[in-house]
Amino acid sequence: MASHADLPPPSAPSPGSAERPLSVLVLATTFPARAGDGTPEFVLTLSSALAAHGAQVTAIVPRVPRGARQELIDGVRVQRFAYFPRRFEGLANGAIMPNLRAHRWRWLEAGPLAIAFMLATARQVRRERPDVIHAHWIVPAGLVAWVLRRTTGVPYVVTAHGADAYTLRGGATRRLKRAVLRRASATIPVSAAIGEQLRQIGPVSPAIPMGIDVARIATEVGQRRPEPGRVLFVGRLADKKGVDILIQAAARVRPVSVVVIGDGPTRAGLEALANRIGMTDRVRFLGALPRQGVMDEFARAAAAAIPSRVAADGDQDGVPVVLGEAMAAGVPVVATDLGGLGEYVSDGENARVVAPGSVDELAAALDDLVKHPDAAEALARCASARLADTLDLGHISAQYFRVLLDAADAGPGRAYGSDRVSRGPEQP
Repeated sequence: MASHADLPPPSAPSPGSAERPLSVLVLATTFPARAGDGTPEFVLTLSSALAAHGAQVTAIVPRVPRGARQELIDGVRVQRFAYFPRRFEGLANGAIMPNLRAHRWRWLEAGPLAIAFMLATARQVRRERPDVIHAHWIVPAGLVAWVLRRTTGVPYVVTAHGADAYTLRGGATRRLKRAVLRRASATIPVSAAIGEQLRQIGPVSPAIPMGIDVARIATEVGQRRPEPGRVLFVGRLADKKGVDILIQAAARVRPVSVVVIGDGPTRAGLEALANRIGMTDRVRFLGALPRQGVMDEFARAAAAAIPSRVAADGDQDGVPVVLGEAMAAGVPVVATDLGGLGEYVSDGENARVVAPGSVDELAAALDDLVKHPDAAEALARCASARLADTLDLGHISAQYFRVLLDAADAGPGRAYGSDRVSRGPEQP
């Protein structure tokens, strides 16, 4: 890996180049092969919004099936790196921690992925001379950024999404996470609950959730045509998502049917549960759908359920992006009062809120929503009205732009000899 001394000297600035775009290098391990392919795309969404603010954004992400090695997606230059023989490569296809829990042998991919990530990022740093690195998740992206700050001086900002706070809590990984947090220009949790967890090991900035493109979702959903009793779940099928609780609760409310969008390691067990309790005719597993397919299901849903809970290994959700998506789509929401979710939902005001893991409470809330559709729609209207001040992408991306710009201005990134970065358009 190149040291700071090995970096090529900067070229002399040409006349009129004192103001130039903020150069951001984004590091992440969950990233879609293409926009709208069904893979969670909150990293792409935020990165694209930063590009719209005037930043020059390049994402370094692992190779996934059907993903081009280099391409431009929604204003973001994407560079994908190989990390394992293609035939077996799969750790980063979806979410890393659920993949490791489902297939313990994938730990064999963890080391090669971290090394390949480091090398690919170091090459891009030499090539691009970014002003700041934006790492999503403390491990491995934050760890890569930490090493490169020590060797090249590039400042970095970390976004903590949940699994990086609630898992990998052993002595060695805890020390690594502490080192990453202490050298970061800012560590931003997506919820205050995650921030409280991380403050036990290092400094943490105020929470900023992932943003939702409210206007785009409203356009894609179009005129809603909810079907009575149709309850929608969207997310990765993992223990912390609580889909088994939803299926058991729905079994107690005869008008309710459940549509499950997503895939993951618990799918086979969930299908077996539906069969065992006689719910095969009322639970449909659609797998991962492209973005427009999800929007079409929002249009048909009478309610969206987010039955998150604490998983056996301690993992839990931050603020699931589907919460904001459902609210933007105008779908009534029932969610658990857990961590970041509880920061954005209030029972009887903008959602129905139940205790995590409670089949009884979830069944009662579902029964109330389907029997009183007018009251449910009132909750949805209230939720939509509050989005502009909380989860709207324009509001969120403006906050992130300022954080990244401050990191670039205050950090040693100008050791490369770069001019002062442009502040882009005036931010609200």
